[in-house]
Amino acid sequence: MSEGRDKKGGAAAVSGNPRAEELLAKMDELRQAERLSVARGVGSFMAHELGTPLQVIQVRAMMLVSGEVTGEAAVKSAKSIVEQTARMTSILNEMLAVVRRNGEAGAVDLLEVAKAAMELASVGARARKVRVELDPSSGSAHVTGERTKLLQVMLNLIANGVQASEEGGTVHLATRTVLRSPRYDPKGPPEKLASVEVRDAGCGIPKELFQQIFKPFFTTREAGDGAGLGLAIAHSIVKDYGGWIDVESDVGKGSRFTVYLPRGAT
Repeated sequence: MSEGRDKKGGAAAVSGNPRAEELLAKMDELRQAERLSVARGVGSFMAHELGTPLQVIQVRAMMLVSGEVTGEAAVKSAKSIVEQTARMTSILNEMLAVVRRNGEAGAVDLLEVAKAAMELASVGARARKVRVELDPSSGSAHVTGERTKLLQVMLNLIANGVQASEEGGTVHLATRTVLRSPRYDPKGPPEKLASVEVRDAGCGIPKELFQQIFKPFFTTREAGDGAGLGLAIAHSIVKDYGGWIDVESDVGKGSRFTVYLPRGAT
């Protein structure tokens, strides 16, 4: 059996093997879901972050046009419009910088990615009355990869924690450089690895499901609360980078997902 490549580098269909064709279709579906998940996260963030300054600008502009404010008050309103416009420009520039780096592998500090993930994920978390916090003990952890893919890993793990949490709960995020034996050689000498930890105090996962949670479309949640792709996408990206995800969980107490990745250039 051979697998061809199309002109754009994508996997071509494997003829004569229905199982292989089904697998490739699932892989394509997973990649598409990954892109849509990123778009939804960015869209929610943009709507929230741009919505507030837009409202301020609209109110201040209406006050000026109607003549409701004059003199010093008018100057104050005009300054407020300028400030909010600058804020929106800054937000747009930050998001454009992320988009432009998409698809470009390079040196990435997971701490910086974690800060961006916390900001993006907090928008949806607040709607569920759950907080997302970056552990103050977090430190720089450098890897080689695509920033947006690493961001997606964190967003998906955070989203999983948020969905598992009760109202008033907190999802904790941390990045570190750690010493650990490689997974393929647990008794081997420790090596420096970059790690991302996401933990919650939610419902927890039964141990018998540990081997299934990273399978595409597997979910224990009610219909409409996720398609069961978040953890599968995260696992796929981490595996592509030569890493793995450890899971610790107790039913009724919460879960801890720890990503381990080879360190990159600093």
